[in-house]
Amino acid sequence: MEIAIILGVAILFGALFYGIAVWKKSNRWFWALMGLLFGPFALPFVFFAQPYPKNQKEESSDTHEN
Repeated sequence: MEIAIILGVAILFGALFYGIAVWKKSNRWFWALMGLLFGPFALPFVFFAQPYPKNQKEESSDTHEN
């Protein structure tokens, strides 16, 4: 029974971190894994996560438009 509770809490933290990463436009699967493995201990770190940089192809096409 204890294993089921621990697994359920881990899945909840994984889903929470996934949602936060989507909101911050960061790496979703990395942060979901961190939530599963470390739970609340990784929470401060997800808020400092950097968003993905813009795609260079998109930036170059925007600057070279006629």
